[in-house]
Amino acid sequence: MRALLRRLVVEEEAQDLVEYALLAALIALASIASVNGVLTALHASYVAWNTNTHNCWQMPAPGAGGC
Repeated sequence: MRALLRRLVVEEEAQDLVEYALLAALIALASIASVNGVLTALHASYVAWNTNTHNCWQMPAPGAGGC
């Protein structure tokens, strides 16, 4: 078991592959975080737009004006 661990530490054959895998994982995490932020902003924008357009369909009080 000790020989296996020593070999894993000393060998450098697959080092590039591990680095690329870590880089891909970092990019994936960053993109997931940014997509969640964009989706939250889009949802808030849609809710505001929907509320404003819904209010335009309601009859205004007499003398209050409309949209």
